[in-house]
Amino acid sequence: MSRPTSRLATALLCCTRAAAIDSAHSFYRSKFGWYAADNHSHALSRPLLAATDKALYTPELDALFNDLDAIVEQHYVERHGGGRAEKVRLGAAAAATTLRAGSTARYRHQTDFYYRLGTGPWVQHVCEIGFNVGHSTAIWLASNPLLHVHSFDLFETGYKPKAVALLQRRFPGRLHTFQGDSLTVVPQTALPACDVVHIDGRHSYWNVVMDFLHMRAKSRRDAFFIFDDQCDPTNCTSTSLVPAQPTLGTCDLVTARLLEPVVSFYHSNRQFALFRRPLKEGRLEEEGRLPCAPLCRITFGSPRLRERWLGLGEGLRQERLQHKLRPQGCQFGLTEGTGKRE
Repeated sequence: MSRPTSRLATALLCCTRAAAIDSAHSFYRSKFGWYAADNHSHALSRPLLAATDKALYTPELDALFNDLDAIVEQHYVERHGGGRAEKVRLGAAAAATTLRAGSTARYRHQTDFYYRLGTGPWVQHVCEIGFNVGHSTAIWLASNPLLHVHSFDLFETGYKPKAVALLQRRFPGRLHTFQGDSLTVVPQTALPACDVVHIDGRHSYWNVVMDFLHMRAKSRRDAFFIFDDQCDPTNCTSTSLVPAQPTLGTCDLVTARLLEPVVSFYHSNRQFALFRRPLKEGRLEEEGRLPCAPLCRITFGSPRLRERWLGLGEGLRQERLQHKLRPQGCQFGLTEGTGKRE
C-alpha cells in the first residue's frame, strides 16, 4: 500500500518599534538561532540537516510571523503600558521573541519541513493540538491554498484570539478553532478525516498518548502524525527535559505498533519527528488501553538531565502512568533506571 508521502495599541509601540524593539529582536534572534525574516539569502544557504531537508524561500510566511510577533508585542504593551516606555518596548520585544523561540518558527529547517509537508496535493485537512501564537497554523495555511486547519487549544491568553482573528482574515474560511481541553473536546468534535495530525499541546506523557489515540480515530488510515519536541529515546541529546515525556509517549506507541517512524530531526534543541500508522498495526485492548508491549525508557545523553529526571521522580512517576494505560494483567517491574527492568 503506497502512502503519499501560524498596541497600549497606540503610537507608543508603532513609533518606536524600528529602534529599540528591532535591536532587541536582533539580540534574541541571534541568541535563539533563527534567521531574520529579511535575510532570505542566509535562509536559503543554511546547512541541510538530512536528505529530507530543503531550504525554502517563503517571504509571505516570514511577514506573517512578524505580524504574529506584533500581536504579542501589542498584548504586552496593553498590559504594561503604565511602565517606563523604554522598559515596555524592550519587554514587548522580549515577549514576542521568547514565544517565537518556543515555536515551530524557531528554526528554518522545521519551518521548511512543515511547509513542504503542507504542499502535498493530498493534504486537505490538518488537525492540530496546540495553537499558542499560531506559528505552525500559519505555516500550514500559507503552504497550500486548499488546506484547512482544525486547531484545538485552551485559547486562554489574550493574544491567542487576536492571532486567530489575524489568520482567519488572511485565510478566510480555512481556519477552524475549538476551545477547551483537547482530552475532552477532541472526542466530542466532528471533524473531516485528517490527512496530517500535528500534536504540540500539553507536553506530558499522558496527553501525548491520549491526544494521539483520539486523533487516530479522526484521521485517514494513511495520515501522517507529526510530533513536536521529540528526541531520540536511546540517546536524548536535548538540553532540557521538555521533550522527555512526549518522546516516552511516542516511543510507547511505536513499541505497541500503533505508530512507525518516517523521519526525525534530532540535530538541535528544536527536535521533531514524523510518524504514520504501520501496515500491520497493533490492536488496542479493552477500554482503549495499550497492549502489553515492553515499556520504553529514555536514555539521556547528558548525565545532568538523567540526574534531574531521576531526582524529580519522573522515571517512576511516568512508569506508573505507563502501567495505567495497559490492562491490569500486564506485569512489569518498577525501577528508577532509564534502561533496565527488574
